[in-house]
Amino acid sequence: MQTFLGRKVVATILRGTGFHHAGLSYYLRKMIEDMFNKKMIKVLVGTTTLGAGINTPASVVIIRDLSVPSIYSQMIGFEVKTGVVAKLLDSNRVHQMLGRAGRPGFDDEGTGILLVSSNDEKNLLKKKYFDENMNPKYEKIESKITFMDLMEQILIFITTNPGCTKEDLANFLSSLYKYRNANIEDINSILEYASASDIENIVRAITDMNEYKKAKAIPDSAVVIFNIRGTRVDGEVEGIYCGFNNGPFCYCKNFQICDQNKKLCRHTAKLLMSIANKNAELASSILGYTSNDVFPIESLVKHKFIEIRESAFYPTELGMLTTRLYIRPTTSFLIKKFLSEVETLMDFLILIDKIATLELNLIERKSMAMAILSLLKGLRMPEVCDKFNIAMGDLEIYIDFAKWLARVFTIMAQWLGLDDVYSIGRQVLAGLNSLQD
Repeated sequence: MQTFLGRKVVATILRGTGFHHAGLSYYLRKMIEDMFNKKMIKVLVGTTTLGAGINTPASVVIIRDLSVPSIYSQMIGFEVKTGVVAKLLDSNRVHQMLGRAGRPGFDDEGTGILLVSSNDEKNLLKKKYFDENMNPKYEKIESKITFMDLMEQILIFITTNPGCTKEDLANFLSSLYKYRNANIEDINSILEYASASDIENIVRAITDMNEYKKAKAIPDSAVVIFNIRGTRVDGEVEGIYCGFNNGPFCYCKNFQICDQNKKLCRHTAKLLMSIANKNAELASSILGYTSNDVFPIESLVKHKFIEIRESAFYPTELGMLTTRLYIRPTTSFLIKKFLSEVETLMDFLILIDKIATLELNLIERKSMAMAILSLLKGLRMPEVCDKFNIAMGDLEIYIDFAKWLARVFTIMAQWLGLDDVYSIGRQVLAGLNSLQD
């Protein structure tokens, strides 16, 4: 218990309470879980980490904050941008947390409490989490596979099945949960390798499948364009106000759902097709920021992960290496691009931090790179945690991930013939593997 956080844990335990979050070291988290299960701790305060995957049966569960910060990271060009937004916990997660109370074999019944600050908030939460009879309301389970995940899955399939055809890939995609209800025509459209001039194919690819079919059925007479200023377009489709302004917008009931999945609704799709018929150059400009990387095959070919020979797909040497290292193509591309710019140990550690930000969905923290540098120079982990105000658990997780990335960087540097970077990588790996608390 050499850190301030460790001493705080002991002080609360002595008063019969405890707290639990990912920032605690593995040893402290395990100790607190065991003491709570043995009823040596009567009250345990924690984050949503207690909601699933940890055996913490309780008599009463109180959820104080239903609105929690959600971290997002995304690639814009070659930069990784991060931010935080406040979101209500989804219903499935809330009921999973409440389900810790009254576990069979421990209690005959349990009590779940959601704390609210007003009647309006109470009514909102009741509507979101319960039906009219106060039975739990659950969200529909949807696939979370993203474009980056899809590229990875396709690359893995091609590297394990060199010489596969478009039909083979379509059959593979049809086995994924995401495309369980898609017909073969819709799946084939995902595998197109269209250029920016193929506006019709791109619109089809970036539109929700069901919405696209409905967009095609809308007559041209139902489209009105009443304002074009630069790449901003305002119009109406079937009497619904919609358009584009650094992205699509629409006042129909389906737009928000489509937009969350980075898809167009029927109205924005029809409007874009109408624009293309009148001004293909304007439509291409709009697509420049609306259709960012919608064809996985095209992206894999463009960045030299795969090649097409006689209508069959084959992995390149880079594609094989990417799969062998268990990294996503987008991650591999970034590493390959920026490794050649690494000149110092600090450059190497900052690149680890940039890639970790993207892969772990973290807010970028330059202090992590400085913390690793301090550890490599001989400072002990408790001292580093205090110096940079980093929780022990966060540092442990980061070190494990940094070890993996350092190995990936080292192998990639050797493949690229970057001898100096390879030497730095070996130095970092040796230092991280020798760390002790």
